[in-house]
Amino acid sequence: MKEEIIESNLAKKAAIWCFNKAWDYLDNEQLNDEEKSELLNLVHSSLWLWTQVKGHTKTNLSIGYWQISRAYAKIKDGSNAVIYCKKCVEVSSDSSVEAFFLAYGYEVLCRGLILLGEKDEASKNLIREKKN
Repeated sequence: MKEEIIESNLAKKAAIWCFNKAWDYLDNEQLNDEEKSELLNLVHSSLWLWTQVKGHTKTNLSIGYWQISRAYAKIKDGSNAVIYCKKCVEVSSDSSVEAFFLAYGYEVLCRGLILLGEKDEASKNLIREKKN
């Protein structure tokens, strides 16, 4: 059994706050190094906090991995974008998660692959995304 590190309701409120605050950075055209660091801190914190919420779902995890991958794509770190979007796709493949979230996983996988110069592989995943 996992030890409770932070009270569940507080964790949920903080996770939501971090998730929403991260969009302030994701929506900006240009980020300086300090803003990039803040963005990564927020998205990783949001996901970790969700893991502390009693009764969190695979959908919560899917969204967290997706946002982390988007953040890495935003700062042009294709390798980490792909790592986290693969986690998103894996979690989103569970039958308890709506297909919409799996499609988002493939969408962000395409972003990461394009950053890595793997356009053919990105095209294959784009086709897979459209089927979902």
